[in-house]
Amino acid sequence: MKPSTGPEVWTVIADPEVTVFLQGMADRMAISFFKYGPFVKGPLDKWVSFEAMSSADLRLKAYESSGNTEYLMDVANFFMMEFMRPHCRTPKHTAVAAAASEKDEKFPLRVTVPEDCSELFMELLACRQVPDELHVRAAICRTWDAWLLHRDKRYLIDAAAIAMREFIAPHHEHPYFRPTDSRESPGIVYMGKRHSVGEDSPA
Repeated sequence: MKPSTGPEVWTVIADPEVTVFLQGMADRMAISFFKYGPFVKGPLDKWVSFEAMSSADLRLKAYESSGNTEYLMDVANFFMMEFMRPHCRTPKHTAVAAAASEKDEKFPLRVTVPEDCSELFMELLACRQVPDELHVRAAICRTWDAWLLHRDKRYLIDAAAIAMREFIAPHHEHPYFRPTDSRESPGIVYMGKRHSVGEDSPA
């Protein structure tokens, strides 16, 4: 099922597949809280060395090789984490604030959002319309480059939205969904190196 492209774009929040994706993001952040401690109030010195795009790219590659759409939830979470604690010194909030003010309150977020998630990010992601992308990894990389260039948080939402759209309407030849454990995790990248999940990490 593909997201609605009609004039009432906010109605996409009622799409059950969108809710599944968002709740999957929230659940994985909640699990990380119990594994590694709080992200929002966690040590900043760890987060500044974390590389969101490099870590997301590991999961995009894992999705390409396996077809497991669960990795796309992790991809979106990395961009939400960057949204909440951006590495950019002077991020722009104008586009995000404008989008938030346009949100139609008759379509509330139907997701249980833990403290370590941004409810605003999820609300905007649920309603975000992005073009259908055949080459998802390349599209996300371009969007990340736009974030670095323009420092506008809107691009972080767009990057996550591309992952969400692929989850809902995958282009992979053999897509499936199966929860993975730490032994199957591609790991994360911080301090310029790849680390296995379970090591001392910023998440």
